[in-house]
Amino acid sequence: MLLMIAKSAEPTKHPVDGLKRLTDSLSDQYHPTVSPLLARQAELFGIPVTSIQPTPRDRFRRTSYIDEDVIGAEIYAKGSTLIAIRLMEATRLRPHRDENGKVIRKEATICGISVAYAGPALDERVMREFEGHVKEIWGVELREREAPSQKLAEIESLGQGGKAEAPTDQDVKCAAIRDFN
Repeated sequence: MLLMIAKSAEPTKHPVDGLKRLTDSLSDQYHPTVSPLLARQAELFGIPVTSIQPTPRDRFRRTSYIDEDVIGAEIYAKGSTLIAIRLMEATRLRPHRDENGKVIRKEATICGISVAYAGPALDERVMREFEGHVKEIWGVELREREAPSQKLAEIESLGQGGKAEAPTDQDVKCAAIRDFN
């Protein structure tokens, strides 16, 4: 059985070469897979690696309802744990008040980090260590996202455990007034 935990954070900005700095800060026990694969492909074709690294806008197709760029991604393996990290930037129009108090819409860029851990067993030490490196470079703590099914279970549990109240005499009279035939 494969277990997975997803965590995310919203830093104020992405540092220059943040993903490279992260990779360089990790011990030799972490094995990146995406960057070496691109480097090997470039070597096989005899071209610079930068020529096969598309710009963020080319890398992933955007949806029509969100203006989001994936600016970097990597997959690491440490022991039996896979760690996938994705760096995003999304541009949104946000309401702001100008100096006259009028609401205007300004473009704002929101940065995001998404990390997923997967494996037959999840090593808490590996996750804490990796998140320490993320915090050192981006200055944020990753938080686990709740799956929609967990939220649904919480909502469903709110309506359980009690009995419906018996109708009052007034309820019965009101129901009898209406002829449903």
